Amino acid sequence: MAANSNPEASVSNVLDIVDYQAKATSIEERGVQQMLALPKFRAAVAAYAGGHIPLGYAAFFCWDETKAASASLTPAHLMDLIRYVARRKNELDVSDARHIALDVGRALAEFPRLFRRMDGTRLKEFHDEFMTEMGDFAALHPWRGSYLGTIRFKEETEYAGYWSRSSPDRIAPLMANRKFLAGLDAGRQGLLSYKGFLDKIYGDGRYILFPEIGFHLSALVFNHWLDAIRRGEINLPNDLRTEFPDLYKPYFPEGLGLWR
Repeated sequence: MAANSNPEASVSNVLDIVDYQAKATSIEERGVQQMLALPKFRAAVAAYAGGHIPLGYAAFFCWDETKAASASLTPAHLMDLIRYVARRKNELDVSDARHIALDVGRALAEFPRLFRRMDGTRLKEFHDEFMTEMGDFAALHPWRGSYLGTIRFKEETEYAGYWSRSSPDRIAPLMANRKFLAGLDAGRQGLLSYKGFLDKIYGDGRYILFPEIGFHLSALVFNHWLDAIRRGEINLPNDLRTEFPDLYKPYFPEGLGLWR
């Protein structure tokens, strides 16, 4: 089967990750536009979106400017806004009306301090300086010292759980398929990687389980199911190994150089 085909696919009515992030963090478009009018906010987002500064420092850098513009703003919500605008900048095609363009070159020229990690020789030193300069700003926020890559994975893992809970019509047919459940069981036992699961079930490790969210998020939905099985939230039949013994043989095609 072709990697991008799925005859059971249908357009999901759930929010995409951008709109989900806005709803989950109570972000309104007027607030986004209010912040985008501020030079330091735009520069902070550009630097965070490029992986140059941690989230907390991005908020710290533009805090005085943004707080003056919005008296009710909190550091936590400012960090939500920075994450959200960064995703709209990085993840959306320019044809999407929600896409936000930022002039990174201008931000670099005006605020070069934000982009020091472009010199990859002193990453820890620069990070330590950012953390020291922040002091106790947003000290209890769990993501204040994290960079885009780590936070993006956490955001997408959260979204995968939301998508799974909100898409029963897409998931119910799969959960009624005993071979599919056996593949999940083998994955839960550490016997199949995600691409191994796809190859065993669909004959192609590049198969996109849910085209509407893409390969990467489909993999995170798969991981969400494995965790749900471990927590006892998804119960599997007891006799799957007997019916599908081939699925319970260790198989990790990535290690063989397949479908990278």
